[in-house]
Amino acid sequence: MLVTVKYAGEQVEFDLPDGQVVGVWRGPEGLASIALEAAARQALLEPEGYPAAGRLVVPGDRVTLAVDPAAPGIETVLRALTDILFEAGVEAGDLTLVAPAGAYWRPEGSTAVVHDPSDASQIAYLATTSAGRRVYLSRLVTDADVVIAIGGVRPTLTGDPRGPWRLIFPELSNDTTRREPPRTPRPAKPARKGEETIDESVEASMLLGSRFHVAIVPAASGALEVIAGRDDAVHARALESLKASWRFETQGRAEVVVAGVGGPGSEATLDDLALALATAAELVDRGGRIVVLSKAGGPIGPALGRLMRGDQPRGTAEMLRGLEHEADYPAADAIARAVAWADVFLASALDPQTVEDLGMTPLERPDQARRLVAQAYSCTFVDRAEIAQARAFA
Repeated sequence: MLVTVKYAGEQVEFDLPDGQVVGVWRGPEGLASIALEAAARQALLEPEGYPAAGRLVVPGDRVTLAVDPAAPGIETVLRALTDILFEAGVEAGDLTLVAPAGAYWRPEGSTAVVHDPSDASQIAYLATTSAGRRVYLSRLVTDADVVIAIGGVRPTLTGDPRGPWRLIFPELSNDTTRREPPRTPRPAKPARKGEETIDESVEASMLLGSRFHVAIVPAASGALEVIAGRDDAVHARALESLKASWRFETQGRAEVVVAGVGGPGSEATLDDLALALATAAELVDRGGRIVVLSKAGGPIGPALGRLMRGDQPRGTAEMLRGLEHEADYPAADAIARAVAWADVFLASALDPQTVEDLGMTPLERPDQARRLVAQAYSCTFVDRAEIAQARAFA
């Protein structure tokens, strides 16, 4: 049986007997460019629980689009949205696009900005959430007449998936807020069957008066679906789509799991690596081997630094105690759990010594994974392991 594992635009092929393969996951097929543009336009003209995108604006409005540059198919979706806004009378000079980081496409005549959370002159106080957090946001959103958030949907290590609802808050907030963990909201209102609560990011959008969101659900390569409309409806439907489209189940664990991380042209982060390890750990035997193929890299924060020093036995709660507030704590925790469960072999953009200090074995070449697979009696292969929602049945 020939199995191909893809990662960051590259791939490694494995040839092994059928009986050796426990499971293979490639992810859902993405929409072609023309189909994605049509899907985006339909979603924007027939949104969930909200008027069509063109009815949100009138000529003369100052419009800000909060953009996730890493979202799959983002340029196609932005073209569809800006075309609709221009058809409704918005002038290019009144359109501003702002993103937390990175370069991205913009229509000619509009303004594109990368948010600087450290520049206090560009931050304004908005309100306080029900959990007691003061909401500070970029003036580009607080001063706009209309704000629309467009972002990709994907899992996170904290269990609260990332989407357009997180773009405005906390990603377009100040440094202090971005470093804080989310707060548990107080009940929004009494309910007959319990007390309802509001996600803090969604609540910030409500306080801003920006409730039109556009979510892009990822495929193995490109975008799978575009969902637009009222923030809470988009939130619910996007998470449902992500769960349904990316669920992967096997009839047992495997001795070796090979996990590919990152799509074509995308830069995988250490959070992506940690998510992939968490997925692989669900599928591999205890004491087995996890082989991660990636180009993942990024800065080492305080929690990962503690993990590298190895002051406590790996996988113990004591190792990272006191660092729960650090932004890289979830990644460090996931990596610590994975290396305590199985031997991890990693191809990445990290320095080999860093990989070793984190408790993993660096691979000099991705094709070295073939040797590890050839020695195994059972294997599972997972593309885009940072997104896959995996489960192995005993």
